[in-house]
Amino acid sequence: MMAKEAHGAVFDATDPLGSALSNMAHANLDSLRTLNLTEQRPEYHESGWHLSVVSGNSLVGLWHSWLGNEFYLGYPKSVEVADETIMRTLGVTHARPVRYVSATAFPDAKSADAHRDADKPTAPYKFGGVLAYREEYPRQFGRFYGPQLPDGRGRVWVDVTASHSHEFEFPLIDEKGEPKPAQHGYHLSSSIFTVTYAHCNQYAPECPSTDAKAFAPYKSRFIALAAEIAFMAGKPDRIAVKVAQPKSTPFVPERLEKEGYSEIEWLKGRPGVRIGYGDDVVRAKKGNEVILVESANGLVPWTVTRQVQLPRTAMRKGDLYELIDGLFFF
Repeated sequence: MMAKEAHGAVFDATDPLGSALSNMAHANLDSLRTLNLTEQRPEYHESGWHLSVVSGNSLVGLWHSWLGNEFYLGYPKSVEVADETIMRTLGVTHARPVRYVSATAFPDAKSADAHRDADKPTAPYKFGGVLAYREEYPRQFGRFYGPQLPDGRGRVWVDVTASHSHEFEFPLIDEKGEPKPAQHGYHLSSSIFTVTYAHCNQYAPECPSTDAKAFAPYKSRFIALAAEIAFMAGKPDRIAVKVAQPKSTPFVPERLEKEGYSEIEWLKGRPGVRIGYGDDVVRAKKGNEVILVESANGLVPWTVTRQVQLPRTAMRKGDLYELIDGLFFF
């Protein structure tokens, strides 16, 4: 097996996805070496972030994958969210079982023949080999689903649980100005989330989709739902956003002063040297905002956490949404 190393991560060079990740990691790090800070402009980070909304001792957390095709929303188990609230805010309806046709990858058509229906020919698989299609029992993938997408691209499915299979970490900055993340998921919280895996195909056009374009309209809806649940949990007093998205021009510590931040302090590492993997942490302030810039890995060289203390005056859900959305622009 051939393998190559990309700044600490080892990928199988014969694997198309591994090779793509390796090339992306090298390209991202190479861009850091040639980065011209004077040419950088603020940009809107559409995906690849974690959001925390704190109401007293309660936290509502929302995660959006940097691939743009998955959402997770965690909130205290003491808060009850009615199905009607979820459907109204996300634009989904109660789901029903739909036709399910499995698509299984095989190295060639001969090996696939025993595992497909006679009326469903094999099809080329984008990562090599062929796909074999077989009719299965109807399946319901979650409690809710959105409208069916055109061209057989499936639906966005949403489910609810009191015990999720994964744990998610959400950003917080403590009173000392240091990172102190909180956890949701597993048995720790109630969860509203999109179904992760794509099962739609030409024979089963209502099964879950993972098309990022299909998920784009749900970003604002999930933020609105997080804001609504935060008000159910109490009076929101601070919000924090952590962005970890691969970018050709990432937000680097040298930009802090240019963007109007002061009290810049290196909690780990030193200027001009990037160690990586969390060993470089810079904190700064601007008004009622605290920002942390932390080094990460080859794919995501730097992450940015922005935390804002909310005003004591009464705030509407729409105002909270606008404040949250503004934190994604930097």
